[in-house]
Formats: sequence, C-alpha cells, structure tokens
Amino acid sequence: MTCDVTDGNTDTIIGALLDQRIDLALIEGPCHRTEIQKETFFEDEIIWIAAPSHPLAKEAKVTPTMVIECPIVVREVGAGTRQFMESALRRLGIRPNRLKIVQEIPSPAGVKRLVAAGLGIGYAFRLGVEQEIASGILRKIHCPKLTIRGAFSLLFRQGPSPSGVGQAFKQMLLSEE
Repeated sequence: MTCDVTDGNTDTIIGALLDQRIDLALIEGPCHRTEIQKETFFEDEIIWIAAPSHPLAKEAKVTPTMVIECPIVVREVGAGTRQFMESALRRLGIRPNRLKIVQEIPSPAGVKRLVAAGLGIGYAFRLGVEQEIASGILRKIHCPKLTIRGAFSLLFRQGPSPSGVGQAFKQMLLSEE
C-alpha cells in the first residue's frame, strides 16, 4: 500500500477531492459542499499575533478597529484561517477589503516569520504559534471580538466510505484514544 500526501490551502484540497485526485482530505477551513462528507476532529482558537515590539502587543485589550488599522500579513485567498477570519469580520460589519494587507503568504510558517520580523500583525491557530509565544518570538494580541474558533476536519466524497489506507487513516484520526 502507498499513501501520497498533497499540501495546499483549503480550496485547493477540496478541488482535488472533488476531482478524485485524492481520496480524503484534512482541512483547516470551512467546507459547505453537499457532495462532500465532513467530520470535525479538532477545534482551536484563531488568534491575532504580533512581534513583541508592536504597539498592539503591549495593549491589555484591543478593538477590531485598532486591528484593521494596522498592516496585516495574511494567508492566501482560499486558506482556511483566512476564510474563518473574514467571516468573523463580516459578522462584525467589517468588510475584509478594509484590511491593510501588506503581504499574502501561502503558509502559516511564512506568516509567523513575517509577523515576528515586524512586517505587520497576523492571525493563526493558537496551536500553531504556542511555541513562538512561549519563547517570546511572538505575542498574542488580546482582541476578544476577533478571537474565534476554527475547525480541522476530515473530508471525503459522498458515497461509499474510503477503503484500504484511507479507511484505516479515517478510523485512526477519528478514534477517541
């Protein structure tokens, strides 16, 4: 048996699943396609981050308005974290095109590096930045109205369950042990 791994943003991975280039997928973003079954296996907070020297990193609490006035480093269009955050902004009546995006990056690691270098603030899953926050490379920006929950999900096409490696992987991932 073989198992190939494909990397990409949420939209790219959903497309590969629909085109039958992959049998199942793990995503960090929303999926509302009726031809796909989704099982959430993990939830985490999406938090705002900054370099320790950034003014917002020193504030006890910031507002969404303070956040959107800053230069921001974001994931590329189609990334799950970006989709979750843009939905949260819309719920607050803020159009995502009001963000002062200074750089779009295709990876969470790239966002962390540019934010740590002081290019702007950004957002990421808490789990993905815990080490950098603990070591002082990054700081959490305390913006309660824009700290949201995001989900990691397993996707597969509607119809028969995956077989072979796909079924074994699904069972392992969704087991409670």
